[in-house]
Amino acid sequence: MKMTKVYRLHNKDSLPTENKLDFLGLLVYSIVHKWGDAMREMEFKMERTGLVKEGDVLPVTEGRLPNSYYYTLGNAYAMSANYTFRERLVSREGTVKEIKETPKGFFVTVQFDE
Repeated sequence: MKMTKVYRLHNKDSLPTENKLDFLGLLVYSIVHKWGDAMREMEFKMERTGLVKEGDVLPVTEGRLPNSYYYTLGNAYAMSANYTFRERLVSREGTVKEIKETPKGFFVTVQFDE
């Protein structure tokens, strides 16, 4: 029976040098295998209409709170909800998919290539 060592993801610096490349390769493979070429959608709250239109490609800025992250769309056009570390956004720009008006305000749905 072959025994293998299991390493925690947050402790990659303690890996022996020869295993670091294997670890990173496995991590990249698992991310690609799990999510593939999926598109991620996030919703942002916009206070005023007319700032963005469907099809616009806008940059996203990440802000950090003590226990979560939030995102600002473009030049402060809209803001996201708070997200945990596991839900962090990888992409730094997205495409506006939909703008909808509700009694609570305007909401922008943005697609990210993740």
